[in-house]
Amino acid sequence: MSEYTISEIAALTDFSKHTLRYYEKVGVIQPKKKENGYRVYSDFDLEILKYITVMKFADFSLDDISFVLETMNPDLPDGYHSEQTDEILQIRELLVQADLIVFAFPVWWANMPAKLKGFIDHTFWVKESYSFQDGQVFFKGPWRGKRARVIYTIGGFEFLHWLISRKSAYRAVRYPLWTSGVLRVKKTVISCLDVSKFRKSDAAYQKKLARAAYKDIHALHM
Repeated sequence: MSEYTISEIAALTDFSKHTLRYYEKVGVIQPKKKENGYRVYSDFDLEILKYITVMKFADFSLDDISFVLETMNPDLPDGYHSEQTDEILQIRELLVQADLIVFAFPVWWANMPAKLKGFIDHTFWVKESYSFQDGQVFFKGPWRGKRARVIYTIGGFEFLHWLISRKSAYRAVRYPLWTSGVLRVKKTVISCLDVSKFRKSDAAYQKKLARAAYKDIHALHM
C-alpha cells in the first residue's frame, strides 16, 4: 500500500493543504501521523478524496458526503434479513417519494465503488422496489414513473471505458433502476480527469452538469 505526504496528496487531488487538514478535523479522512508529527495518507484516503471530488461536482454538501462515508456498512451480512439502520430506512422512504433519482460516482476498475454498491444493496429492497416473485419488475416495477440521472467520472477517455468494459459501471447502476421500474435513465460522463492535455476546466464540467440538471427539471414539469 502506498503512502503519501500532504504535499503529494494535495497534488494528486487538487485539494489545498488547508482543506485536507479541515477534512481530517471533521473526520472525513483519517491520515496516520508518524513519530515526527508528519501526516501520512494511504491509498484509501486518496480514494475517499476522489469520491469527495465527484460528489462536490454534483453539488452535494460535506454533511451528505460524510453521512454516506461514515454511517453505512456496505455489507449485508444476513442478506435481506440484515438489520437496517434508521438512516437507511429514512433514505428508502425518500427514494419512494422521489420523482428523480441521481447517482454520482467515480469509476474505479471499470465499476462503481464498493460504498455505492452497498448503498444500492441496502436501498433497492426486495418487496419494496422490486419483486420477481410477484412479477413487479421492469414495466411493472413499483418505482415506474420515476426518472434517474447517472453521473460518473473517469480518469481517461470514455470510448476506452466502452471498448474495454462496455460501460460496465453505468450498466451496473442502470440494472437495479430498470428492475425497479425506473426505465427513463439518462447519463452524464465527466471524462479525462487524469489526462491533463484533455482535461477541461472545473467550470466547463460544472456547466455540463448544470445542463443535465436543467434537462431533468424540465422533463419533470412536462
